[in-house]
Amino acid sequence: MKKTKKLLCTLLMGAFSTALWFGSNRQIVKADENTSIMPNEITIDYADQKLIITERNARDAEIICEFGKRKTVTTGKGSDRYSRDVCNFYTSSTYDYVNGLTIDLSSLKREQDNYIRLYGNYSESPTTIKIPAINTAVKAEFEPSTGIVKMYDITDKRVPYQYASEKIEYRNSYRTWQEYQYFDEFDDYDDLSKYQQRGATLYFRLKAEPTALLYTTAPTLSYGDVEDSDGDDIPYYEAFSFPGKEVKVAIPPLPGAPKVKVNYDKQAFVLPKNTEYRIITGNSNTDLKWLPAKANASLQVNMSDITEKYGNVDQFTFEARVVQTEKKPVSKLYRKPISIPKTPTIKSIRPNPAVALEKQNIDQNCLQDEYGSDAFYIQYVYNAKKKRCTKVEVTNNFEEAYELYVANGGGVPSPTTSGVLTAKATTESMSSVKVTTFSISKLKDGSKLYIRQKANAKLGQFSSPWTLFGVVSHPEEEPDY
Repeated sequence: MKKTKKLLCTLLMGAFSTALWFGSNRQIVKADENTSIMPNEITIDYADQKLIITERNARDAEIICEFGKRKTVTTGKGSDRYSRDVCNFYTSSTYDYVNGLTIDLSSLKREQDNYIRLYGNYSESPTTIKIPAINTAVKAEFEPSTGIVKMYDITDKRVPYQYASEKIEYRNSYRTWQEYQYFDEFDDYDDLSKYQQRGATLYFRLKAEPTALLYTTAPTLSYGDVEDSDGDDIPYYEAFSFPGKEVKVAIPPLPGAPKVKVNYDKQAFVLPKNTEYRIITGNSNTDLKWLPAKANASLQVNMSDITEKYGNVDQFTFEARVVQTEKKPVSKLYRKPISIPKTPTIKSIRPNPAVALEKQNIDQNCLQDEYGSDAFYIQYVYNAKKKRCTKVEVTNNFEEAYELYVANGGGVPSPTTSGVLTAKATTESMSSVKVTTFSISKLKDGSKLYIRQKANAKLGQFSSPWTLFGVVSHPEEEPDY
């Protein structure tokens, strides 16, 4: 009697446990044993090398993914379900209702043909996919003169094939892949010259096809590639390849900038051979065309041309570079900011140059400082012993040096005019006044005296344009003392 009660209790507990097990696990329902994964349920992400199964009827089923090469598929390795190397369980915990089941393919070797066989829940009718090997006979070349990279298939080295319509992508050591745009028909390539400033190492490859459903990329089955152990053809879907072989390209830095000599007094640049130049002002430039320069010749910058093009400017930047050849790119830039002091303003000039100056001085003509004082003036010096004026003194109270030029005829002197007299600048001491003298014989009646601020190489400053200081008149009588 006790045994009967014990047996009845055991049966009741077993039934209750079974009901509880089925109740708590009723969402796990095995799919049909003949469930197969079809091409319209398979998506391949070629760039990230992933395979995605979106067959919802096979959810909560065991999906087996077998990888192999041509030989392993031919010999029938894995015909026993329990010997297959990779199993994925498509269960409620792993199923993504948006993306399905994702299988990583990144461990596959791209350099060989890869075969993927998908079994759905005990099915012995797999879907076989072939992902062809990438082409390893590729190279990429950088053209320094154009700043572009071209990729080639060098399977036949005698006649390499240039990839023109194929999509190419590149990256440097720290960035993600980005598409390299070029249109061979118009020879319009992405400019990679930005990497030439300091040089760089880039990687190029053929871009993988976009993510797509298998039946879109391989709508029909292929035959004749592999056979099973019985010699029968194994049908397969041939998909696209993974991203191509990465080819390293070294981009050398640009050659160094040309060595340019600057003559600040003459407002000139001396450029080496095969050089071109341009001038950039602070204004809005519409013409940045490079101009050829004569080899080892002094290049005169005509300030009037700059003024005509850009208006009155007080500074500009001079750029020069070695020209591009068929084999070499342009060089790095030589850049030199140049400032131009303003024309000296003469605050006091005799109203009528025909009237003789004071017998003892000509300081009616002067430059005044910001306070209105005569900071720069010229006067005759009387020699009592010889009883005549023998020299002229130039007094400069400015902190900048000035230059004088006596023109006995002709027009305004040019920046390259020689024979100028320099009136040196004062020191920082307020009591230090620089006095420069020159012979009176250099001044003739009617001579025009021009003045300009002297160039300053340390400040990158050209001399200012010449301006008329005054017309010379000698003293006509001996001074009375």
